[in-house]
Amino acid sequence: MEAGETVQQGVDRLVKAETICYERGQMLRLKLYLDEMPGVPLQSVWADILPVPAQSTERLDYATQKPGDTSGANHQVFVG
Repeated sequence: MEAGETVQQGVDRLVKAETICYERGQMLRLKLYLDEMPGVPLQSVWADILPVPAQSTERLDYATQKPGDTSGANHQVFVG
């Protein structure tokens, strides 16, 4: 809404600008266009990653794991 504008005036302005859609008995719908929105468009999609089933066991054979960590638990060591 613009300053000093009532809700009805704001809705009327958006309807006139064809930014808002209304069908009798339905909710108001706001039209959004990607080129008018802030942010950066999606750069890449990782479609080759398979989902992990909820009942699967944890895999511990990844090269990026810390050496010696075969428990799968996230341990913290405090030296003091």
